[in-house]
Amino acid sequence: MESRTKVLTALMAALGLWAALALMSVAAAPALAQGAGTAAPALAQGAGDAASAPGTSRERAAKTGTIRGTLTENAVVVKKVAGATVKIAGKTVKSTKAGRFVMKGVAPGQRQIVITSSKHLTYRSTLVVQAGANAVTVVLDLTALETYKRNFRAYSTRDYAISYQIIHPDVRAFYAYEQYVSYMKRVPDIVSYQIKKSRKLKSWRPTYLNKAYTNVWAITRVLRYHDASGYFNDDPLTTHWAQVEGRWYVLLNWRQAQQRVQG
Repeated sequence: MESRTKVLTALMAALGLWAALALMSVAAAPALAQGAGTAAPALAQGAGDAASAPGTSRERAAKTGTIRGTLTENAVVVKKVAGATVKIAGKTVKSTKAGRFVMKGVAPGQRQIVITSSKHLTYRSTLVVQAGANAVTVVLDLTALETYKRNFRAYSTRDYAISYQIIHPDVRAFYAYEQYVSYMKRVPDIVSYQIKKSRKLKSWRPTYLNKAYTNVWAITRVLRYHDASGYFNDDPLTTHWAQVEGRWYVLLNWRQAQQRVQG
């Protein structure tokens, strides 16, 4: 009898443990279900935040403009415009040796462009920038001093065709190319020059032309020559330069040049 009682007691204890485990499973199920339920909205919320976030860098770039520009010159002898400073809408770049520049991330709309260079007059204009690719070509005018320097190179190398083109059209009307070449052939070889002074005049009237010119640059220089007797300098001479459609031309005293040839 006593052994039967022990067996029943052990059986009831086992059943109680099973019931306890069953109750724990039932209680845990809602908790697990609740955890799964809250996790899904959290993931959905994360996806929603990503969708509403600002666009990618590629998308933002598509909303701005990229400007590819080429710089050239209004000159008798055109050269590449290297090292010029280009400013657009607060951004700044330098032109390459090939006279090109690229500026990215410019907001669309009307934007001011300013280009500066030691050899050129400052350029100012307005661009209409569109989203995406934009192309622009800018023509820069030389300074009077840079024009003089290029004229000296042609003058000293006896490139008569080029140096004659830098003579003012009003002078060329009286001074034929053949006369100019005849004069130049009598000039000794020019090896160097020195700029003594340059200044801008509001107005200047040459005695050999019945006309007044405005915004004239007066450049005083000394030339160094070489001939059979050796090297020598001439006296300081002031040349005057006036613009025609953005280009500088020398107002050469052709009458004086003819007198030298005849003499």
